[in-house]
Amino acid sequence: MGRMIILLLLGSIGIFGLVSINVNKSTTDATKNAADYYKDVNARNIANSMIQMLHNKLSDSTEYRVNSTLEKSMFDGTAAYRVVDTVFAGDTLVKIQVTSTYLGVTRTATSYVKVTSSGTTTPPPAFMKYAVMSNGNLNLNGNITLTDYNNNNWNANIHTNGNFEMSGNNSIDGFLSYVGNATSNPPSRLNTNIHPNQNPEELPNRSQVSHIDMPTFNPDSYLSIATDIFMGNKSYSGSISLGTQENPKIIYISGNLTISGTVSGYGMFIVKGNVTATGNVTVSSPDVNVNNIGIYTSGNLTVRGNVTLNSQIYANGNVDMGGNSKVYGGVTAKGNVEFGGNCQVYYKPTNVNLTEQIWNTTTSAVTQVTKTYHYE
Repeated sequence: MGRMIILLLLGSIGIFGLVSINVNKSTTDATKNAADYYKDVNARNIANSMIQMLHNKLSDSTEYRVNSTLEKSMFDGTAAYRVVDTVFAGDTLVKIQVTSTYLGVTRTATSYVKVTSSGTTTPPPAFMKYAVMSNGNLNLNGNITLTDYNNNNWNANIHTNGNFEMSGNNSIDGFLSYVGNATSNPPSRLNTNIHPNQNPEELPNRSQVSHIDMPTFNPDSYLSIATDIFMGNKSYSGSISLGTQENPKIIYISGNLTISGTVSGYGMFIVKGNVTATGNVTVSSPDVNVNNIGIYTSGNLTVRGNVTLNSQIYANGNVDMGGNSKVYGGVTAKGNVEFGGNCQVYYKPTNVNLTEQIWNTTTSAVTQVTKTYHYE
């Protein structure tokens, strides 16, 4: 009987050992498959991000080509790329080829773009095409909402030439692009709280990109187009109209501008000092779908309180917005951008009728006809 018990015990131990080996092997295989999938996804994301960056380069300059192979570090991996002319199906196209590498995994992606010249146009400058754009750092601290204005065909894209940082329960209905680093507290919200309205190519919601040049705004250069000139500081309270669509006002202020009332109509403020909006302030636009008021300053812009700005905003210095402030339009700063409290930005595309007064540039149109992604 004792011998039988020993044999049964040894058999049970053997069976348990075999089961344990199989379980460990399955766990190891699952872990390896998950790691391989993670590497593959990141390699593809690097390739897609680089292709999107090169599409933007072509949009900014139809002459952009890179005939030799260049390499850029992205997302802890690398992307080697070329942009060359080619002939495909009898048509002359620009071929973009990217080879990405992440932790030993390599993928190749190819895109074909057709560049067509349809005469010269005056588009918004590249740095004014974002819901929020910063030449310095971009910080979101609080319950910040960056979204479209009643049109989910628009992405409320944001860009910083420096670092991006957010804490709190923020929401971004667009892509994030940055030159430095992107961090969040908690880190998971970089994945969950940035969600473009439109992303048919399933690109990553954020990407590290090249620096976007920004000019230095000099108000004195536009004295000649001003309809109203104020030397020194200027304060607006109560109600003011900037004019009509046929006769907009262009107000030059050599000092600081303080707004504590209601502004409406068509026109722009050109300010040499700082701009401050506090209290119960409303800058309204006659056309709800287009920005008809520009606020351009060579200093800082500070907003506190229950402030609503239907405006295009450009500051040489910093933009600091808090309280229950709202912007219907876009915010651009050559310095840092800091959003706190319950700040909200409802993106509306830049009104060329305003920007061409300040940044009058021309370009040719770029039409993308096809994108093909071949991963090898």
